[in-house]
Amino acid sequence: MFCRTVVDIQNDACMTNIEGEFPPPTLFRQPLYALSISHLRSLERFDSEIVEHLTHTFLTTENLPIGSEIRRLVQVYLSDYEESFGKINARDAVYNKEMTFSRHPICAYRLTRRVTFLLQDLLSHELTYWPLQKLFDSLRHYENTNTNFGSRFLETVHNFSQQGWPNIENLETWAEKILRLQYVYNLEVNQLADGWVSTVPSNCTLHSFHCYEIAWVAMTTDQFASAIEWLELAKERASVDQKSSVVFIEFSLRNAIKNHNFGFDDVIKMEQGPWFFNRLITFVPGDSKNATKLRDLQYKAFKGNKQKMYSRINYFGLCSGDHLQTEREKAMLFCWNEFKIHPSYVIGPVKMEFLSQHPDIIQMYDILSEEEMGSIISESDDRLEPASSTFVGYNTASFSHHISQTSYHRSLVNSHGSFSKGRDLERKLERLTGLVVQGAVSEDLATASYSAGGHLHPHFDNHKYSGKLDSEKSPMITATFYLNDVELGGATVYTSAGVAASPVKGSLTLWFNIFNDGSVDFDSYHGGCPVLIGEKIVGNVWTNYEYQFSGKCGLQPMEKYRFPVNNEYLPKRKK
Repeated sequence: MFCRTVVDIQNDACMTNIEGEFPPPTLFRQPLYALSISHLRSLERFDSEIVEHLTHTFLTTENLPIGSEIRRLVQVYLSDYEESFGKINARDAVYNKEMTFSRHPICAYRLTRRVTFLLQDLLSHELTYWPLQKLFDSLRHYENTNTNFGSRFLETVHNFSQQGWPNIENLETWAEKILRLQYVYNLEVNQLADGWVSTVPSNCTLHSFHCYEIAWVAMTTDQFASAIEWLELAKERASVDQKSSVVFIEFSLRNAIKNHNFGFDDVIKMEQGPWFFNRLITFVPGDSKNATKLRDLQYKAFKGNKQKMYSRINYFGLCSGDHLQTEREKAMLFCWNEFKIHPSYVIGPVKMEFLSQHPDIIQMYDILSEEEMGSIISESDDRLEPASSTFVGYNTASFSHHISQTSYHRSLVNSHGSFSKGRDLERKLERLTGLVVQGAVSEDLATASYSAGGHLHPHFDNHKYSGKLDSEKSPMITATFYLNDVELGGATVYTSAGVAASPVKGSLTLWFNIFNDGSVDFDSYHGGCPVLIGEKIVGNVWTNYEYQFSGKCGLQPMEKYRFPVNNEYLPKRKK
């Protein structure tokens, strides 16, 4: 039995084991190509193998006569690949090791779309047109006469099938990520479509139908202003590239404007989500370009306000690099060499920095070795799963489409369980904090991996919240270890404290989640900014409250915990 399409492979379990060389795949594993950087790199390698095989074998064989449909599909696939490298030849693109799709969100979108749609078309026709046995015969022939490509291709296909084939949901998630980068960092749609993400260019650009697809996701998640912007751009590009119907785009644009105007309320506009313009949009072409997005108005009016309702506004600003602390708060910040907190640091002190005082948020540098970070990352890759923890304190968002419910709050993958270096990290935390960390006192180390566009919306780390802790096993302190260098973006921001922690490789950030009486400290509200370029991998340890003190109440309720500086507590800040 032969598989005719990628859909058949997913749904019918029809992949055949050929002479024992191609083991049956694990068919129903959820693909994480839009969330996991390791899965995305695997997809990128598969794509490169496909292109190399098509370039070196298919286009030179008599089985692909000029004018045939299979030859046309091959050329479409190679053309799409070449476009992602700035129109260079596919053969040269395969060997261009400096350019990677996985680090750049626009390139990753094109990669996922190419394999999801164009490869499906190619395989569907290929497996009907050409017996599967001949396909593998050609691979073995290429292996024997040239390189070890044939066996590598078979292995790559097998790994690809084991992880699952890309699907529409992966592509929608990449579109959501692009939209998130747009509104969090206030990026222009034309620059994104030209391959620019913030200050970083790429050769990956978007055609009119790509812009339309992103607009469709924006519409289904009620991001009306973004939908209108992307449809306006799709219309402009369709008149040039002729890859989409201008009439159909205009129809969609009118619907987007109608939906925007139906949901917009001028009376409460400053309380609405940032998905609207500041006024009703007319059907006059380009009218939206003369309007202002509510995101910009709300940020100008409310930035720096510490009330919880404005945490999203502060999230935008802090992620974009704005400083929201007062001059008085900034004046209290400094770095120091800590050598008294534990005898082991007398000879080799630890460099520490106050990112904030009251609340105390500290970043410590050069905490982890290359060996420790490499070991944790390697072990976490084997057990990645979509983030499913329920965090408390999210700003609620009600959307009309299901995909926003899964990734509005978080777009990352987690890895839980026992790590070989986990106990080493716990011992370090005990020395650095003076708290009891090892054993049942803390939750096991958990890693989180963010690919480009990956984020975590502002939240509390307490799993239950009702003003006070429902359980003393809720985290007293959070420790976040940064395990890699992030090319751009990905800061950890504290929306009430008005400060951001840069994801410096090998460093550690520490903060308290509660007051001395066990009640939740709103100043611990924090989130992870979307990664603009590259990836971000962190390790988190949460130390529980109940094991730390025999008497937990201070002289006054709701006093903040503080970090000492060489065993000395600094004077409290006057309000």
